[in-house]
Amino acid sequence: RLLGGGPQHGAQARAHAWRMLEEAKRRGFCREIGVSNYALHLLQEMESYAAEMPAVHELEVHPRYQPREVLTYCRERGIHVIGYGNGVSLDGGTAGSLVAEVARRSGRTPSQVLLRWAVQRNITVLPRSSRPQRIAENSQIFDFELSEQEMSALDGLGEPSPFYWDTAKLAAEPPGGGPRRPRQ
Repeated sequence: RLLGGGPQHGAQARAHAWRMLEEAKRRGFCREIGVSNYALHLLQEMESYAAEMPAVHELEVHPRYQPREVLTYCRERGIHVIGYGNGVSLDGGTAGSLVAEVARRSGRTPSQVLLRWAVQRNITVLPRSSRPQRIAENSQIFDFELSEQEMSALDGLGEPSPFYWDTAKLAAEPPGGGPRRPRQ
């Protein structure tokens, strides 16, 4: 898998990087190509220069941040989503309390509940850990399901802004081709 053309670069740089990835795939250097952290307007922009749209899109997705327009766009076009940032939903407050309650009722850990939420939304997750016990725990999410009520409750945690990287605020084409954030 190759991901390319960081969203912080201008449209020309993104188009060039994407064409190079398409060429790498054509030559057999990779089987699939994708993007990471593309906001909806950047995915739409791709339609003007991509001979092939991405197979995958890696971005922040968890119960506290669900970029629904991007997820819908990807689903409708067969672009598989890889989500990161599930741990954000463990941070105290309402989100942490709800996740802890669902975990308690299901006899699972909060991390398992969050990973299962993503799997039930057809989002691939790549949890990271260096602890063997945690790695084993993270893999034990395929022998249970969250109820519709639990899924709806977790869906209700959605907040309007991401916690890591907000590419929606990037200008589509900055002057001079360098990164630029719009004035607030």
